[in-house]
Amino acid sequence: MIRVKVKIRTIIVDKKYINKKTQLNVALAREISKFINDNQDYINSFDKKLIYYDNGQETLATILDTLFASNPNVERRIDFDHTKKRFHTYNKLTKK
Repeated sequence: MIRVKVKIRTIIVDKKYINKKTQLNVALAREISKFINDNQDYINSFDKKLIYYDNGQETLATILDTLFASNPNVERRIDFDHTKKRFHTYNKLTKK
C-alpha cells in the first residue's frame, strides 16, 4: 500500500451573498484554482493523477476537469450508479 500526504482545504461560500448559480460556480472555481496553484509542486510530483467522481457533484467535476484539462497525466473516472445515492467526490493521486 502506498501512502501519500493528504492536503485538505475546506471551501466555504456564503450563499446568502450569492443569488445566482453562476456566481456560486465562479466562487468555487476561484477557491479550488487557488488551492491547486498553491500546491502545484506537490501535485506535479505524481506521475499520474486520477480524478474520480460519481456525477453527484457536477459543478465540482466540471471545475476539476477544466483546471486539469491541459495536464496529460490526468485520468478521469466516472462511476455513477442510479440505484445508489452517493454525493461524494474525491481525488486519488498516485506517487512516482
